[in-house]
Amino acid sequence: DDVYNFYYFTEKPPKRLYSYDTRTDPDYMGSVVSNGSFSKIFSPGIRLGWIEAPYKVLQAIANTGLALSGGGFNHVMSGIMGSALQSGQVDEIVDEYRLAVKTQMEAMFETFSTELPKEVHISKPLGGFYVWIRLPEHMSAQAILDECLKKDKINFQLGNRCT
Repeated sequence: DDVYNFYYFTEKPPKRLYSYDTRTDPDYMGSVVSNGSFSKIFSPGIRLGWIEAPYKVLQAIANTGLALSGGGFNHVMSGIMGSALQSGQVDEIVDEYRLAVKTQMEAMFETFSTELPKEVHISKPLGGFYVWIRLPEHMSAQAILDECLKKDKINFQLGNRCT
């Protein structure tokens, strides 16, 4: 699942997952699949993405009933996104979003750094939407979540749901 790869904060983007499936590796299996989603770039309602995978995996997907019937793909949106990709609009929008997400992440990280107790460890991400916060043993993530929901309607995922 490589859907947030475009929201990097470094000079160069991280490698796509598929790029790690190297034929020269002694344990090469040709089974790494990387997927992307326009719904993560533009809007959840788009429901359109892409797959980067070895040929044998792409062939298996292409031979499914969903692909062969022609009724499972979003043809209209595929045409719209194809035109947007060819025109360069996608690159422009992604660059604009990346800057906005980076600015929001920096503001959130600054708030966490100044408002949370010093013994709380915050991993500053190099991209994406998520921040990993590690609490000291004496603090309960569940108690903090309950208070955040009750007081400010702020929600977050507990670490045990993400590992």
